[in-house]
Amino acid sequence: MSIKLIPWVRGALGILVLGCCSSACVGPQRDWPDDLIWSPDGKHAAVLRLGFRVSDADGNLSAQLDDRVYRVAWLDSERVVLARTRTVGTFADVAAAVGRERTRAIVAQAEHAWTHSRFATPDASDFPDVRIEVPEKVLLLYLREHYGDVLREQSGEDWGQVEHTTADLHQLIVARVVGDRLELGTKLSEDVLPIKAIRPAPDRRSVAFVTRNEETWFDDTARIHLVPIDVLAQPRLVAENTGDFLDWSLDSRALLYFSESGSDPNIGRFGCLERRAVIDASGQIGQTNESLARCLSYVIFDRSSRAFSLPDGRVVFESMNVELPRELGGPNRLFTLTREPDKRHTSFDRFPVLPFISTDVLDRDQSIAFFDVSPDRMRVLFGTRTGDIRLLTLEDGRTELLPLGLHRAEGYVTRDLPQAVWSGPDAFTYLKRVGTRNEFILRRGSTETVLSRNWPKEMLWPYPEDPSTTKTVPGRSPSARRASSALR
Repeated sequence: MSIKLIPWVRGALGILVLGCCSSACVGPQRDWPDDLIWSPDGKHAAVLRLGFRVSDADGNLSAQLDDRVYRVAWLDSERVVLARTRTVGTFADVAAAVGRERTRAIVAQAEHAWTHSRFATPDASDFPDVRIEVPEKVLLLYLREHYGDVLREQSGEDWGQVEHTTADLHQLIVARVVGDRLELGTKLSEDVLPIKAIRPAPDRRSVAFVTRNEETWFDDTARIHLVPIDVLAQPRLVAENTGDFLDWSLDSRALLYFSESGSDPNIGRFGCLERRAVIDASGQIGQTNESLARCLSYVIFDRSSRAFSLPDGRVVFESMNVELPRELGGPNRLFTLTREPDKRHTSFDRFPVLPFISTDVLDRDQSIAFFDVSPDRMRVLFGTRTGDIRLLTLEDGRTELLPLGLHRAEGYVTRDLPQAVWSGPDAFTYLKRVGTRNEFILRRGSTETVLSRNWPKEMLWPYPEDPSTTKTVPGRSPSARRASSALR
């Protein structure tokens, strides 16, 4: 059971933490598309509710395979790369897991936080300007072991919580699903930061993943790492200050992601859609320094923005539409980046940016709520904040409103839904109110299967017993996300 840190500890360490409305807000943050991940052949889905389970295409669930898995990416029909936690009770455990260099960085932050705390400096502010990039419980393990006498003396009756605090380490592991068993294999990485995204390369030789401190208001702690799958090696840091989503070029040579360049009080956060070469001509992880990154397009930065590579070299991404000086902001749109006419050029600079979703498709006050590109990279499912789900064919730009019977008045729209995720080459899954439950619907052509018809209600999104609240699966609630956005 996790212990929620008491207010004086947060004040003592100078950590600005977004207040959660319940203990469920502690831990890796997920939305429902993160909890239903289909295998490449579309025959099985990893279901991350009440632990890790597997469902077939008819909705038949396995028993719980593991209760510490919180994120999954499939390599093939059996192998997965998963993010998994393990709990430790001492800072020595942390140091043994993360290595000397990482330990030195964590110790430096802990000492810096302690120096600026009211324990070391009695007249210090409860919330000094101290930047913390690792979870507060990890820092508390260190401070308890090195400054325990002072903490015990000044914390009084709260010392019991401090004394029994534990922290989670986050592992990236290759595993295999065999029947009703999960066989854990090679550990690729272990660190104190939660894993936000896992993206295997198309050739399945490397995996890129994003880590981020989800406890603080500082949103520029996201980092992209790269590690080979079948060769024992330390993960390589590829980029910092990025968004939470990334994709590979289809030749498995480069990564595509959003990076934050800065902020302006009148405009907000801005950045680039970047492409960075990471795999050399021999197929090995090569140089990954900043000089190998190209800015494809300047964008208004949002850490949840997504981008996908297409077979013809184009990139589909979403961004806010900015028109200066006549208008600033406006609805976000889907765009495509096209190659330069001269095919001899392989760089991605000076791309013309063309809107895929134009204003004659979306009303002026509408915007893209989500989008997902099909496994063959030929179609896009996207939804608007008025509750529609549409299908875009990339070859001709034609869009089709899907007759799914969704209505704006239903509760899921107010909870940043609906969303849809591809379940295979010709199928997708979405959420729909059926009676009193929000069911997962698997749609193939015009045929629909209620995937979750026999699932316990605790596995549905959102929890149906109290639809008037903002309670969600473990992770940040929609109301908290909106509050966080307002504070940026």
